[in-house]
Amino acid sequence: MKKLFLILLWCICLYSDRSDFVNLDSARQSQIEASATDRERPFPIGKADEEDRFGKVGASPNSQNLSDRCIYGIETDFDDIVVGSSPFSLFEAIYKRCLGRRVLVVEQGAECGGAWKSLTICGVPHVDLGCHEFGRDHRLVAFLEEYAGCNIVDTTPAQNKPVPNGEFYLSEGCYELTRNLEHLMDHVGVTLLLNSKLESVFIDTTREIAEVKINGMRFTTFKLIVTNNSNISIENPEVQSNPHRPHTYYHVGMLIEDPTPPRFTYKNLRTGGASRSTNYTCYSKELQGTGKQLITVQVHGEQNLANAPNFLEELRKQGLIDANAKLLQTENYIYQQVAFNQSALSKLGAAAIFEIINTSHITNLANSIDKWKTVMKPWKEVMAPLSQVE
Repeated sequence: MKKLFLILLWCICLYSDRSDFVNLDSARQSQIEASATDRERPFPIGKADEEDRFGKVGASPNSQNLSDRCIYGIETDFDDIVVGSSPFSLFEAIYKRCLGRRVLVVEQGAECGGAWKSLTICGVPHVDLGCHEFGRDHRLVAFLEEYAGCNIVDTTPAQNKPVPNGEFYLSEGCYELTRNLEHLMDHVGVTLLLNSKLESVFIDTTREIAEVKINGMRFTTFKLIVTNNSNISIENPEVQSNPHRPHTYYHVGMLIEDPTPPRFTYKNLRTGGASRSTNYTCYSKELQGTGKQLITVQVHGEQNLANAPNFLEELRKQGLIDANAKLLQTENYIYQQVAFNQSALSKLGAAAIFEIINTSHITNLANSIDKWKTVMKPWKEVMAPLSQVE
């Protein structure tokens, strides 16, 4: 009798515990469903779902409008949401889309590019945001020309040639690469949201999906593709922590009068409050034949933004500009990056939901060339049909 009583008591406790679990889960589900009812659906998956212009890209069972799908089941709004729009991120978005996946790119700014986007400095358009050394990798050059339609030029100053492998750069700066990648994304059907901040992410470890909040709306995805500098706030209470401090990059733009040929494209200065410098004259169409050069200097701290005359003198001393070069105009600009909080992934056991791209140097693009080429078509094959239609 005593044993029967204990078994009965154990069953009651088990049922009670399970009921509490079900109620908690139901409460969460009800909250999700209630909020999902009010969500807007501002755009379809992408052009390739309506008109397949890239083989069988859009031919998946998931190819229908967001409003026609259950949001919080096994199905998600997107297979991949790419956070940010550096060249790394855009290439990866195109690659995923060519695999037949539904891809959304979210960019907080008004244009794509990330740390490689373009600015107008001292009246000169399409100036790279950062000081970039593009590298001397012939394999990367060949890939960018064949698959991204870029024109790569050897910018090695004439007096320094021959240099092993040369110094290569995009003929129109990073603007050229970003522009062409946007064309490719539009062609294959990647959905792009500009002026759209990814406000926060909730990791649903039960369903193994991520729920992201963008411009006040929520979307779900199987995979979040981020970079080592993606600033993301995690909603899950078990990983709440103080946000990482941003790293600020300070730049001084200098338009100078110097009719001599450019003597460098990228240079580590490491002196007088400066770290590195870039001369954009080699590829700037606006500066050709003007007797002017545009040079930017990345400096240490806000206090060095007013030191353009000192930086100009340092460039003279190193023989990087003519001894009689004159400063015509200056313009300062800054940008910030925040390191991605990778420790949150281990706490949540959510590493499989995130894909982290290392964007520390533009030459890291070469690490993914073989993968991207398995599904991407050469630029001329993709764009030729469009030019014939036009």
